[in-house]
Amino acid sequence: YDTTRKIQGRINDIGLLVASTVERDDQGKYTKRGENLLDDIGNYSRLFHLFCWAKYSKKFQVLSTSRGMSRMLSRGIMSRTEYNTLTSLSSSNGGPHNACLTWILVKCLTAMKDNTLPNDHALRDLLFHKMCDLRGTFAGIG
Repeated sequence: YDTTRKIQGRINDIGLLVASTVERDDQGKYTKRGENLLDDIGNYSRLFHLFCWAKYSKKFQVLSTSRGMSRMLSRGIMSRTEYNTLTSLSSSNGGPHNACLTWILVKCLTAMKDNTLPNDHALRDLLFHKMCDLRGTFAGIG
């Protein structure tokens, strides 16, 4: 139970950090770029969480197969590019859950370069810490 709560907490931490620092307009509302970033981070976080449990729970293992991913593609849960990338991965190169974590981090770093997120060392370090903590917690299961 504690491990599952820690995984959920780190996912929430990442979302909070991004949502609280993402670009806003003069009225304090998210810009279009900010909304797009939040949507992407949310989608990749959900995919990570799904693949996390697909790795360790027999009940959900089908989700990490090409059959399961095809169904998610047909339902709009992932894009064709994401599907192609994820189905080409094996467990020896990290599997789909690690790809989703990488996508989250790359999206954040790219957003810092284009000022959708503040290009701030403290934020970058905190995001790296939270991502590594999330990855380490997940890897400690089973």
